[in-house]
Amino acid sequence: ALFERDQHSLVAKNVLRPRTGSGKTQDRAASGGLLIDTPSELLTLLNEPERCQWYVCYPRVRPAAHDAQIVHNGDVHSLDQQAVSEVATFGAYFSTESSAPRTDLVAGMGARTRQATPSSELARALGYGALSCVSAERQGAHC
Repeated sequence: ALFERDQHSLVAKNVLRPRTGSGKTQDRAASGGLLIDTPSELLTLLNEPERCQWYVCYPRVRPAAHDAQIVHNGDVHSLDQQAVSEVATFGAYFSTESSAPRTDLVAGMGARTRQATPSSELARALGYGALSCVSAERQGAHC
């Protein structure tokens, strides 16, 4: 029903968010982990039940733009009402052998800021965003 009402307001995200093939910019194109955001791609996904089960569909988030200064490779970029930011969480799982339980050794959260226009030259150089602060803790939990 949401799709029929406004085909440009939804996106679908692979819940596994595979990163195989990602480079330093976290490009997920090679692994199939990109957002699906065009009406034709969404319609194709909705008509493929086997594939669709691995996606979550939700309204597109349009973050508020704000001022920011980003330092990248020694250059300072002033973004006047051209930056967006978000809080992100992360974890790193390690194991020494294939049968051993994976251990979450480091987990944390950070704030990252990027240029609001993803197609800009600076946005392409930064990848998803410039990490502005991080809080990390060593864990000992197994999964």
